[in-house]
Amino acid sequence: MQDVPYSLDPLFMRNVYESTILNQIFNGLLDLDDNLNIVPDIAKYWEISGDRKIYKFYLQDNVFFHNGRKVTAKDFVYTFKRILNFSKKEDFLGIEYLQLIEGAQDFLNNKTKEISGLKIIDSLTLEIILTEPCTPFLTVLSMNNFSVVPKEEVENNPNFSSSPVGTGPFKFSSWKENEYIILEAYEKYFEGRPFLDTLIFYIPQHFTYDEEIDKFIRGELDVTYVSSKRLGEIKNSKRYKVFNRPELSIYFLGINRNIAPFNDEKLRKAIFYAIDNKKFDVIYGTSRLSAHGFIPPGLLGYDPAHTHKYYNLDSAKKFLEEFKINFNGKIPRLKLFTVSGNEENEIKKDLAGIGLEVDVVGLKWIELTKSLDKKSLPMFTLGWVADFPDPDAFFYSLIHSSGSANFFHLKNKKIDSLLVLGKKENNTNYRVDIYQKIEKELESEAVIIPLYYGMNTVATHNYVNDFNITSLGFMNINLKKVWIQK
Repeated sequence: MQDVPYSLDPLFMRNVYESTILNQIFNGLLDLDDNLNIVPDIAKYWEISGDRKIYKFYLQDNVFFHNGRKVTAKDFVYTFKRILNFSKKEDFLGIEYLQLIEGAQDFLNNKTKEISGLKIIDSLTLEIILTEPCTPFLTVLSMNNFSVVPKEEVENNPNFSSSPVGTGPFKFSSWKENEYIILEAYEKYFEGRPFLDTLIFYIPQHFTYDEEIDKFIRGELDVTYVSSKRLGEIKNSKRYKVFNRPELSIYFLGINRNIAPFNDEKLRKAIFYAIDNKKFDVIYGTSRLSAHGFIPPGLLGYDPAHTHKYYNLDSAKKFLEEFKINFNGKIPRLKLFTVSGNEENEIKKDLAGIGLEVDVVGLKWIELTKSLDKKSLPMFTLGWVADFPDPDAFFYSLIHSSGSANFFHLKNKKIDSLLVLGKKENNTNYRVDIYQKIEKELESEAVIIPLYYGMNTVATHNYVNDFNITSLGFMNINLKKVWIQK
């Protein structure tokens, strides 16, 4: 673990760290395999109507919550209604997909207490009716925050967020704040008891990345992230296995165009063209890949021949001079909010090269996310990981005008209409064209400056078996088949 999770309730899931743990405790209707294909989870199979608007899910009949109660279709209706109720007050990642369910809008507007598009056919059959086709809908249902929860536990346990009850291969045991979270094997797991008895997720609140690697080398940790700084040391040892996978992610410099002086596109474009992101190939080596577009490798719409050349000092200086005219010849001092890393100092150097002075403000991860939720940060760095393997997951919540993670106050009608079209389109080639058009339009807005694509570099001891990591990283790791032989 690399940070502090602050909830183990799928409803409040906000980051990869929480998702890692939730994936062991909970299940949803569907899951993704190691190749990111849709596979059964609690739904053993499903049917889709010809117009792609009606989904019928047939549930496994041997799935039990950790409190011993059998899971039924009614539990999924409760779970989805709970999410929609929550979204009346706060943003929820992926809510735009549930809003496509027939009757969801009336429910959100308090016109009805039930949702007509959620139908319980019988205890083990659930039907979901959409108002329009949604190409990634099945993949959406694999997200951890759509995992099923038991009504009686949620409503009778005020501490459900810190002592959850799910259906997964491991059940919650204990949580020592800022130190560790312990899970134990669930004997009645519907796919069979996991091989491991216990999982311990350490929370390094009081030690650094280097100290985490040192603990791993001493045998105090079985699995760890590996930074580029220590990668050579780990790879050169025969005691460890190293997994280096491209991640469906991008790390970027974000700008809120609703906050002065960033409401002036001349300043945003000056910053956009001033950043030389090729240097991150040198800084991070094989643990990062400098971004040449907004869509990362492995995601539909990525074009390896697409060689954006954002870095252009002449353009940067030209736009800055035009901004100065609009700003009475003055250049304000800027603030960059970030969780500490190497890239912030490089950004500061690049911007200083065109005459922009920047103060870097370091925040803890929780502080950063809370400020982002309030959309109160003018300029910030952030990593963005696709919640499921589809470009809609990467773009819609981030840049649609109504997107729950639109931290930029971006409002672009052309982008909005293309995003809606991309969500409905079922032809792969047409979808690729749509998302590449979105990329081009997004570049003109200069609210997201791509820095690099992520790589998941993870090490285990040799005694750890059947461990694997996909391009979704720890977010969809399931440890039910992992075993240890020392």
